[in-house]
Amino acid sequence: MSIEIEQLNERSIYLQDVDSASSLQIIEALEKINREDRDNERLYTTNYELKPIKMIISSFGGSVYDGLAIIAAMRQSVTPIHTYAFGAIMSMGLPIYSFGDKRFADEYTTFMYHDVGSGAIGKIADMEMDIKEGKRLRTILNDIICKNTKLKKADLARPIKEKEDWYFDAKYALEKGICDKII
Repeated sequence: MSIEIEQLNERSIYLQDVDSASSLQIIEALEKINREDRDNERLYTTNYELKPIKMIISSFGGSVYDGLAIIAAMRQSVTPIHTYAFGAIMSMGLPIYSFGDKRFADEYTTFMYHDVGSGAIGKIADMEMDIKEGKRLRTILNDIICKNTKLKKADLARPIKEKEDWYFDAKYALEKGICDKII
């Protein structure tokens, strides 16, 4: 798999697949921009303005742990992060996208939510531990999505109960506070 993130310029980041390589690059890019902003705030105490970081996302998702690492870096960012949705905001891409301070979506973006996946194999005790961990991760991701949008836990419970992927468009995302503006 090729590295799916590149720094487009000093304030733009592109995310496609959520994996260890992309999460490391995003964390490093966010830290670099924040470090530069902290330095500039000290130098220009009265007239330095924090310009938002533009995070462009087109993602089918990926690793939950790596996605949570990206979210942790976004939470620590003093510099505002604006997320932009193009194409697909699916699976782990959805909670990452929802963490933008301002969120924009192209009108043709498709959003998708589903339950946490697992490839549990081995002894029953091992599979039970994997299921317990999957439920813990589901709770974390659902809390993130509900905190950052107008979606309620009941909205997220239906696709889990029905064991289906839940697809919706940018217009619905706007209605539910998932995005702030359709561009």
